[in-house]
Amino acid sequence: LNFSAALALDPQPFYRMMEGVVSYRKGSYAAAVESLQRAYTAASEQGLVPLMLLCRVYLGNCYSDQGNCEQLRMHYTVALRLAKALGDHEMLRTIDYNIYSSALEQGDIELALRYFASLSQPTVMELHKLAICYEKLGQTANALRVLDDAELLCADDTRAPLAREMLALVRFRAAHPDYLHLPEYGALLCQTFEQIRETRPMGYTRFHLPWMLE
Repeated sequence: LNFSAALALDPQPFYRMMEGVVSYRKGSYAAAVESLQRAYTAASEQGLVPLMLLCRVYLGNCYSDQGNCEQLRMHYTVALRLAKALGDHEMLRTIDYNIYSSALEQGDIELALRYFASLSQPTVMELHKLAICYEKLGQTANALRVLDDAELLCADDTRAPLAREMLALVRFRAAHPDYLHLPEYGALLCQTFEQIRETRPMGYTRFHLPWMLE
């Protein structure tokens, strides 16, 4: 759908928000922020609270992908208030995942660990982050246990090959302290990183970049 054309015909905030979402997914953050802020203003004028929530979440995502923690916290804090007011528990979980994944990326491992270890019925990606917390703290047995749980969750999901590769990277590092000297690890890392760049938002790429640089 051409959202610019849709906006010319019918300037609704939903189309403006989707214009921002498309820019965000392309990594065009300046354009995304401008569209999302305009959509948020228009949605607030019309009392479209669910749309306001989505705008704030994507604004937070934009700044998360750019490593701007101050702006990230500002937008996610507002998004949390809106999600609580709407009783949108799924969105609350998504926002918390983004917040604590960013904390892990910024090196606040203990904070991230407390959150991800506290979850009931965690998703594959939540377990992925928990395993990395344990890995970074040198708790190899705990990391491997969490990876076992995560791999069981996605074992029968034919849509999750990339998730399995991301888990395999963590398992390889946990099981092989000398992983940097093993060509098998380099091959798996480069293959997974390229798939992430091609199919996932920029935040996934930046999250895995330290291991590429390593």
